[in-house]
Amino acid sequence: MTEPVVLLLGPTAIRGADGRITAVSGQQGDALALLAAMHPHGVRTDLLADALWGEHAPKTSTTGLRVVMNRLRLRLEHVHHDAIRNEAGHYRLDLEPALLDIRTFEAALDDGRRALSDGRAGQAVECFDAALDLWRGDAFQSTGDLEPVRGLITALGEARADAEERLVEALMAAGRHDDAAARASSGINDFELRERRWELLMLSLYRAGRQTEALRAYQRVTKLFAEEYGLVPGPALADLERRIIDHDPTLQLPAPRPAANAAPERPLDPLGFVAALRRRPTVPAVPTPLIGRDDDLDVALARLDSHRLVTLVGPAGIGKTRLAAQVARDSDAGQVIWLDLMVHEPDSIIDELAAHLGVGGHAGLVVEAVVRTLGDTPTLIVFDNCEHVIDTIAPLAEALVEHCPGLRVLATSRVAFESQSETRLDLGPLDLAAARRLLLDRLGAPAAPWRDADLDELVEAVDRLPLAIELVAGRLRARPVPAVVAELRESIDKLRADGRTDRRHVGLTDALDWSIGLLEPEPAAEYDALGVFRGPFRPAEFAAVVDAPVEFVADRLERLVGVSLLERFAATGEVAAYRSLETVRTHARARLVGADRLRRLETRHAQTYADLVHRECPELRGPAEELAVVRLAMSSDQLRAAFGWALRNDLDMAERFAVETWQWAFLRLDFASMAWSRTVLDTLAPERAGSADLAAIGAIASWALGHPDDGLVLADRAERLATAAGRPTPLRALQARANIASMRADAPVAQQSIMAALEVAKSEGGTYEHCDVQVGLVIGLTALGFHDESRRLADRCLSMAATTGNASLISWARFGRGFSLMATDLVEARREFAESARVAQTVRNRWVHGLATVGLARVDRATGNLRPAAAALDELLERWRAAGVLGMLVATAREAAVLIDSLGRRAAAHEVVGAVARLEAAPMMEFDAQAFGALAEGVEPEPATRREPVRLPSAEQLDSTVALVRSHLAAL
Repeated sequence: MTEPVVLLLGPTAIRGADGRITAVSGQQGDALALLAAMHPHGVRTDLLADALWGEHAPKTSTTGLRVVMNRLRLRLEHVHHDAIRNEAGHYRLDLEPALLDIRTFEAALDDGRRALSDGRAGQAVECFDAALDLWRGDAFQSTGDLEPVRGLITALGEARADAEERLVEALMAAGRHDDAAARASSGINDFELRERRWELLMLSLYRAGRQTEALRAYQRVTKLFAEEYGLVPGPALADLERRIIDHDPTLQLPAPRPAANAAPERPLDPLGFVAALRRRPTVPAVPTPLIGRDDDLDVALARLDSHRLVTLVGPAGIGKTRLAAQVARDSDAGQVIWLDLMVHEPDSIIDELAAHLGVGGHAGLVVEAVVRTLGDTPTLIVFDNCEHVIDTIAPLAEALVEHCPGLRVLATSRVAFESQSETRLDLGPLDLAAARRLLLDRLGAPAAPWRDADLDELVEAVDRLPLAIELVAGRLRARPVPAVVAELRESIDKLRADGRTDRRHVGLTDALDWSIGLLEPEPAAEYDALGVFRGPFRPAEFAAVVDAPVEFVADRLERLVGVSLLERFAATGEVAAYRSLETVRTHARARLVGADRLRRLETRHAQTYADLVHRECPELRGPAEELAVVRLAMSSDQLRAAFGWALRNDLDMAERFAVETWQWAFLRLDFASMAWSRTVLDTLAPERAGSADLAAIGAIASWALGHPDDGLVLADRAERLATAAGRPTPLRALQARANIASMRADAPVAQQSIMAALEVAKSEGGTYEHCDVQVGLVIGLTALGFHDESRRLADRCLSMAATTGNASLISWARFGRGFSLMATDLVEARREFAESARVAQTVRNRWVHGLATVGLARVDRATGNLRPAAAALDELLERWRAAGVLGMLVATAREAAVLIDSLGRRAAAHEVVGAVARLEAAPMMEFDAQAFGALAEGVEPEPATRREPVRLPSAEQLDSTVALVRSHLAAL
């Protein structure tokens, strides 16, 4: 089959004759995608121009199109001398189908279907594998927004899913049931709504002798359909479950017949077989199934096929030895020699290997004898537990693979070899579902009397490490889950199984102590300091806490990475970052307590992150917001830990945390941090009032968290404190009053408060504060029907925001302008909402992004584009519920009711209106009442439109209301 050179199953690109892939982006990429999508037919020039420029096409678009096509033709020159033809007002891609990966994929898929239909299962597997190997991501990944391409993207996605499922069928037909189960399981989350995928998973598991897992798969899909979509699986899945329980003999396939032209098996050489057995030590027994490592197993086997030396690297308890044993059993590399180096010193390793091979001689000749004995005999040597003898084993393994052509070496180590021939496979924690599966397997429980949420919390507490999960199973048999989780957060010392013969794995503490023993004393001290860090950190922050130069600390941190006690954190930014597992942090913290260093380091940690907040939070109101967001987001766990320490030990520092981080927390919907101000106020002694700014932040936090009455009390407190200090009322207190008055449809108070806030912003704030308040005024004017005035003010706000270069302020101003145009120009309003959402996304501003998305949904509903609006509202309801944004949750649910009614589902819409009204959370403003129209008439209880105290609904009320609305939206 010809190698494809035009690549569209992923980012649009060209593969040259030298094998190099060159991305094709911009207008050339769009043009190539359109031509390829229509291949072998042509595309009219006017359609091409419209796709490339849309309504912004220049007057010289014909000339511009010619330029784009000529440049694209030059890029394709080495593929075909004239790959693009211009024929009678059309451009056409003149390439053989085999030169397009989409056509090669289709051909391979067709070949696989025919082979499977004809009973040639092995050939079908090869065809489907070849078809799926062509995919490098989503089809037309960089040009998927082009209207003419969308239909092809959908068709290709369906074809890809079909290829995945037929590959599972072919693997089962070939008798490779474990491979089929691994393939079906690996992509199940991407196709969770395809019942055929679940059916294949259950069937392949059953045929692989894993009946319990097959039945658990049925329980999983049943729970998924019920909880997420309010549905039940179809009759085919239910029937398959019954047949699996009954061991229906028709579920088993007959053994595959050998192909007619298959080569005869070689006769067994008894003497050679016995000799091999005598030389081969036993691979460690594996009495339990390998769970959650199917992908890693496939990768390790594939790398052993293509490389001579493979190292499995990872932290203590990650499951390196267990995976290596499975690789050794599944590999076809020939005879297997297994050496556990834990019990060996460096000078005894070569002698041990020689003894396994039955060679001897003087010490200097042993390596030569080993090499001569192995020769080109197919052999796999497994060096297990190499970290403590790495300086000896790395050059030995390198020499062996260099001089023994038939040799493969598989090593397990917490430290990489860093040798020329090595390829390393870094093992990470299990995914959540696999970790839970492993725990249930080790408990020997059938359907498990525990809730999945409790088990998830438990496996997360031990970082989803296989060793820790196996050890915690013993604790769980005698104690409830919450007690075990609480115990683990304090200490991991009780995670032990004293009957184990491997001294490193008797307990997780032993495994970590073994790793620490590989360090010099100084890096071990840096290890202990990890006990005060939660989540990612940068070297400069670590250096500040341990009071050492950054250069010195960076070197020590890299040594911790080298022995798998720390991992690099892939963060956006110019500086490297690190993080440790929670079990490592708990272990290190226990060492600090024993050495009486914990309080000193915790104090430095809190001060370090207080300094970071003081430095970065002001940047949130300037042009460097995006970088500040990255730094603060990465440090969010550290900030929570530092605030907790300050709350217990230094209330002045805690107050600074609350006041300086409020905007960060509010705009990113981190309302747990937003509540810090209220927490500090509740902690203060009665005689200590706190600052006016703290009370003002507490007022706006109370409004955001759905406690408007508390918000008014704190706004009054902020005003009193400010007056006593000779200051005007803080801006945030006035904004809180305005927002609460708007929630209660009290237009006079809302207007008075917003105008007072505007005066404070003019006199005391900068451009950011002034513009921020004015956008709020735009929204108020629009809600009251003053459309011309609000539009003019919105234009001024947008100009003002642009001068700051601040993304959040620009997105807020864009939202305000879109809101002002809702009644007069829906097309322009939609454009503003879309741009507001896009800009907000760049700085993780979830608040404005959510508001803009609601605006888009309203426009889509008004223009008849109902299904995208339903999808957007569905996503937002869950976001507002998770964040606890009561007012926006209610507003979004009201919009959903109107949308549901627009689709002719009046009864469902009334059910939603009634449920929202029962929340008694946010009486409607006139603007909302108009949107409801006649829909709300006659619904019991009647939606509130009067001023009254707001009663906060319970979490159960919120959850049930959101579930109801989302179920109706899903039905659309």
